Amino acid sequence: MDDFYISYPTIKNFTEQVQENAKRDGYTTTAWGRRRYLAHIQDEPYSYSYNDNRKIDFNPLFTSDSVITRQVSQDIIDEYNYQLEGANYTKQRKIIEQAEKDGITIRSNRSDIAAALRQCLNSVIQGSAADMSKRAMILLGQNEELKQLGFRMLFPVHDILCKLFCRV
Repeated sequence: MDDFYISYPTIKNFTEQVQENAKRDGYTTTAWGRRRYLAHIQDEPYSYSYNDNRKIDFNPLFTSDSVITRQVSQDIIDEYNYQLEGANYTKQRKIIEQAEKDGITIRSNRSDIAAALRQCLNSVIQGSAADMSKRAMILLGQNEELKQLGFRMLFPVHDILCKLFCRV
């Protein structure tokens, strides 16, 4: 990809712009304005939750009406984010394992985010092509001259269907 982007820097800039917009907005947009929302594109790199190993300090003022916080505090999240961002894969695994023992489950969202980033450019290009095909079909279907000539459209949607029904 590096060689490709060196040869075609405009494509690299376009790809980066599409990904940046998708991260900001949560979706991509086709040339005709249709949106495709991308799950996980705006996720944080890591998700945090308490697990059964969580130690809860005894509080004599604790009553049955009191609520135990289920959400990990931002201070703890910030500390773990700092440790994880500066660590290699092996060190990250150790940090995550220790956090699990200490009662905090850390889930990496990086693979979900990477998958969403890969979908960005394809959704713009393929979505725009689909929009063009739909518009062309509508225009052809509404053309009075073609209707009078008895024009009918046939679009094979799958290679197997084409092999079954198309005689070429």
